[in-house]
Amino acid sequence: MKTLLLALFGIASLISTAASASVMPIPSTLLASGFESKASTTTTAGGSQLLASNVTISNRFSFQSGRTYQFTVIARGTPAGGVYPSLRVGLDGYKLTDFVINSSTQKAFTFKRTIKLGGDRNLQLSFLNDASTATENRDLYIQSVDVRLEGTTEPSVPTVYPPSEGSDSPYPLEILQPQANLDARNRFYKAYPGLLYNVRLAVAGGSYPYRFALKTAPSGMSINASTGEINWPSPVASTKAYPTTVEVVDNRGIAKQVSWSILVTIDKFLFVDPVYGKVGASGHDQRSGQRFL
Repeated sequence: MKTLLLALFGIASLISTAASASVMPIPSTLLASGFESKASTTTTAGGSQLLASNVTISNRFSFQSGRTYQFTVIARGTPAGGVYPSLRVGLDGYKLTDFVINSSTQKAFTFKRTIKLGGDRNLQLSFLNDASTATENRDLYIQSVDVRLEGTTEPSVPTVYPPSEGSDSPYPLEILQPQANLDARNRFYKAYPGLLYNVRLAVAGGSYPYRFALKTAPSGMSINASTGEINWPSPVASTKAYPTTVEVVDNRGIAKQVSWSILVTIDKFLFVDPVYGKVGASGHDQRSGQRFL
């Protein structure tokens, strides 16, 4: 297994680029997207494994007989009918514990068990209560599982990441620009009819790479899902500003949104052909009252 020593913001972390795992030594931290068995599930842009129905994902870990282990599952859930997803952690088909994943953001669920029979055993994470109906459809997102001997603080072996995995920052995910209603004068907040609106979100912290998506946008606007660059080829003038919302999700599944309004106007803007000096569109100079056709 190839490893890469990567330093970011002065923090060094050891990263494996393997796409899937085999038998994991203990201590180990393993992303759910690296599990050996994960049929009927989907790896999200944020790196979590989405269990959208009652299925099981699993991977083998190497246990010692008669030792007590601490298990930590990082997960989040989408409720339905006021009920959150239920997760069962098992070993070779035997139940170890059940959790209600009662958080819409990534949360650690920890428990301890003494494993009587050692060897390479199959650790299973199962979604128990998805109804998959129009009125009741829960989703379970599993980020990772950590297994270590009770009372040990030694670092785990390198986390197994999906191939596109980047690296972590010690700072939380934050959208730096734009910021809602901070400065209506800058280029995020104004556009001109028929002229390309082109901006790019400024994001810092969290876990790279990021994924971007438009949640609310005027017709014709698009965003590059990898870079956060927004293009609106031909804005249409309006007396009302266009509401726009963008969501960014980092590689750990943490999401942030920002909303702002874009006013498309010809006010105080004169369209002139840079070669011939001819007006290329209508405009209006408020100071002189002159209209350009």
